[in-house]
Amino acid sequence: MAAAAARGEEYVPATGKKARKKTIAFPKRYQTDMESILADKTDVRWQEAIPLMKERYAKEDGSLSEDFSEDARLKSKLTYCKTKLKQKNPRSML
Repeated sequence: MAAAAARGEEYVPATGKKARKKTIAFPKRYQTDMESILADKTDVRWQEAIPLMKERYAKEDGSLSEDFSEDARLKSKLTYCKTKLKQKNPRSML
């Protein structure tokens, strides 16, 4: 864009392309709880961890807060935390 302006050309954005949505950071309170679940049981699978997380943060009426992440995002973060834990302490996952 700047190079085009420097050459005296007008920048025209591509049509039909949608702007990327801003990535929202994963809430720290959920990450710390996820890490505590992994500390208690290092071989936990995401099929077990996600219901545990939902159970912890369910409101009285059974709904979840607005900032609670989707299952796919929780799964991704759990996988990341497990990988990070393995790299930090390779013997803990055996």
